[in-house]
Amino acid sequence: MKSMPLSEIEDSIKRFEKKLGRSYDIRIHNPDNVQPGKALYCANHFHYFDPTFLMYAVAKSKKVLAHQMAKPSLYKIPMIAKELRKHKAIMTPRPKKGEKLTKVDYKRMKKEISDYLEIDEPISFAYSGTRTENYGLDEGSKNKEIKASNTGVLTLTQGQSGLRIIPVAIDTYQKNTKKVYARAFIAKLGLLRLFTPKQKIGVDISFGVPIDIDSYLSSHTKKDLMSKVVEEVYHMRIKHFEMNKGDPIRSLSKYY
Repeated sequence: MKSMPLSEIEDSIKRFEKKLGRSYDIRIHNPDNVQPGKALYCANHFHYFDPTFLMYAVAKSKKVLAHQMAKPSLYKIPMIAKELRKHKAIMTPRPKKGEKLTKVDYKRMKKEISDYLEIDEPISFAYSGTRTENYGLDEGSKNKEIKASNTGVLTLTQGQSGLRIIPVAIDTYQKNTKKVYARAFIAKLGLLRLFTPKQKIGVDISFGVPIDIDSYLSSHTKKDLMSKVVEEVYHMRIKHFEMNKGDPIRSLSKYY
């Protein structure tokens, strides 16, 4: 397993900024919490592009590639599959209802994660394991996210000493699915290079304080750790809300 050369990471950053980045105004908060090497970036996932924005923010901050956990269906879309393979994403099997994850799939995924961490590269994933529809900031919404969180990735990283998990809050102020796909298609064609949208879509990404996994799990359970991550994410999202009050582009109030 080889690391992506720094030159390729920098090229990826430039390509993102010239294409999809021209349609989104991304603000990165607390970049000092981004780790220079291996780590687990654990984020909420409401918007289709959240994983891409997270990968960009990590690369922009520390020039390191965060390998995304991606579901199999994304590999069936040629435009997306090409990017996933280029950026060495990790396919997460999705057994059908009533079926269990096979040992072959489990071992393959565990090996990929282990290989990347051993060469000091991070993994990024959604704590819910999938995209959710809830944008709310109330206690009920937070508790639903805590209930939806899973400890699968933590289990897959057992034996990795010195590993830290970084909570990540992502707010992308756009919900129109058709516009999401339209922007992605136009960006892929490179047409966004020809103009700058009159109004970019706002994005806020905040990195929380890293948590030492070994130290935390010495007195807590994995479920406790995931609950703490979700709590931290909601705390940062409330900060986004307070920071953007009165901003018609970045206000979250319209979502709940």
